[in-house]
Amino acid sequence: MICKVIKQELPASVRLDGLDGLRGIAALLVVWHHFVIIYGLQQFHFAGYLAVDFFFMLSGFVMARTYENRLLEGSLAENLLIVRLRRLWPVAAVGMLLGVYILTQRHPDHWEWIAAFNFLLIPVSALYLFPINNPMWSIFAELVANFLHAKFIYKMRITNLVKLCVALIGLLYLQAVQFGSLDIGWSASNWEGLLPRVMVPYLIGIVLYRMYLDVSPFSVPIWLTASILPGLLFMNGSVASDFVFLLLFCPLAILGALKWSPPGVLKILGAMSFPIYAIHFPLMEMSRNHWAYFLLIPVLATALTPGARTCFFSRFWPGDSSLGRKATTRAVLRQP
Repeated sequence: MICKVIKQELPASVRLDGLDGLRGIAALLVVWHHFVIIYGLQQFHFAGYLAVDFFFMLSGFVMARTYENRLLEGSLAENLLIVRLRRLWPVAAVGMLLGVYILTQRHPDHWEWIAAFNFLLIPVSALYLFPINNPMWSIFAELVANFLHAKFIYKMRITNLVKLCVALIGLLYLQAVQFGSLDIGWSASNWEGLLPRVMVPYLIGIVLYRMYLDVSPFSVPIWLTASILPGLLFMNGSVASDFVFLLLFCPLAILGALKWSPPGVLKILGAMSFPIYAIHFPLMEMSRNHWAYFLLIPVLATALTPGARTCFFSRFWPGDSSLGRKATTRAVLRQP
């Protein structure tokens, strides 16, 4: 495998507003999904867990766009995992701090060692892999994917990535059949599904970027792009429908978003999506005792957005978003 410089996409510093808009929608769906679970509103049950799979695919796309060039050229100043930990852990730690109270109520005899392990991003054998804050399992999974990406995935040709992805799809399918859906990887009873669940969408995201860069190969109607994720509200979840959503509709949403300019409110939600994701679960748990805790979610998420190193106002940097602007160059792998 060798590298060459070819014409490529807009610079990685130029934000893709459509992807931010989808990120904001996905964050809201995850919050509503957990609200339904925590408050036992079974009549509103939907396949909201698939929003997490969308996050994984979006992460693969964005990580390939942002870091593969520097990994190939050896110009990344720090280990990619360290970069990601600095980006994610501070806000995740706030969410875990909020979860300590719930942890002391559920595991009064050994909450200290559970908290210590979880703060170190080490799963434990309990109902949740991260009892201190359940959504931490997916943050842990994404960091595993980032580590594998920086270790060897960035050097793999697209053909080999596709082969690996197909093999993992088979493994993921077997796990999903065993448990009845793709809602796996987050507890001690289904932890085996964690790696295939994160890697399948993550690899698809990388392949999408390598194949199409920032330019969708076809036009996706705006109404379809904007409605794919909300469509989860009408899905009850099954192996078949989960895989259709994962393998067809998630890539379609990402490609469609490349030409989408979402409303400003979705850009704001996109900027706040990670803080919302990191803190909402423990606050929602506490809101069962007092509703005011629920109101802290948007307040604290807004305060934490700069702390997550996602520059809030960068969502609105001026710049020509036209797909017809002059392409820049970057190093990519050439298939021999």
